[in-house]
Amino acid sequence: MREHEAMGTPVTPTQRWIILVAFAFLLALFGWGMLRAPRDDTAALTTAMKPYFDAIDEARYSDAYELTTGAYRQAMSREQFASALGRIRSERGKTLQRECVESSGFAEFRGATGFTFRYWLTFERGDREYVFYRVLRTAEGSWRIDASGKRSTGTTFDRSAW
Repeated sequence: MREHEAMGTPVTPTQRWIILVAFAFLLALFGWGMLRAPRDDTAALTTAMKPYFDAIDEARYSDAYELTTGAYRQAMSREQFASALGRIRSERGKTLQRECVESSGFAEFRGATGFTFRYWLTFERGDREYVFYRVLRTAEGSWRIDASGKRSTGTTFDRSAW
């Protein structure tokens, strides 16, 4: 008995080529996504995140809502958004510090590109939250907040207005 027969059904040369081509395709797809992912987060921070945070700090929740994507607005109405932010501020006080601890660019297969920002927020009453913001570049070239949420258990995040 040959060694490869002892291990089960042998792999044919055709199957090896199929595996190699599939691996090469996945590697190329990953590389294509990495090349498309934005690297400089300056525009996203200055045209989406900073105005968003400024609006929230000044309790201009309607203005902050205008900086979100259509998908965000479909998931949460303007009233739900304002109510959630108002509740957070009344329970915790104002945000004293926002420490951006991670910024990572991404490119999705469907064409969307953007950044995920992760922040530690420190509130007036002393508590802290680990919050993420997902910011997309729109077809027009502007930046909009597509999602936000806080860490719940482990590595999962609960989506909500922050």
